[in-house]
Amino acid sequence: MVHDNVFQKIGSDSLRAYAVWEPILRSDNEQWAKRSTSILNDSRVTHYWIDNRDVGKLFQTPIGLTTEPAWDVYLLYGPGVTWEQDGPPQPAFWMHQLGVEVGVDPDLRLDATRLYRELIKLLGDGVEPSSPNLGLILHAKGLSALTRERP
Repeated sequence: MVHDNVFQKIGSDSLRAYAVWEPILRSDNEQWAKRSTSILNDSRVTHYWIDNRDVGKLFQTPIGLTTEPAWDVYLLYGPGVTWEQDGPPQPAFWMHQLGVEVGVDPDLRLDATRLYRELIKLLGDGVEPSSPNLGLILHAKGLSALTRERP
């Protein structure tokens, strides 16, 4: 769904995604994560396995989660965003696949078409698709602390 609505529509090699797989559910393990990389099968996506929930916990505050780590969330960052503080920066836009019991805005429930439109807004503010700093953070079980690195 995200692959079809984002990566196939935006062919720029400047688009980058980092998917970090963490043990959120009992069934989550490195072998499962390796099999699941097919969900975002694109050369612009880098997948990581982290054997704890630390990365997801880092992203709780920027998106307003209080009861559990960030997972099944999709964060958009525009060009030039850097990680200057102890925690990650707030995304320009984000969506999720979390349940209502977590207390997140149901209007931000994942809609791949809307995610694509929000990314285009970031690109439309004078940002050329070929910009080497354009970043899209997508994730299906936690989010990457590796955003400090330049793609």
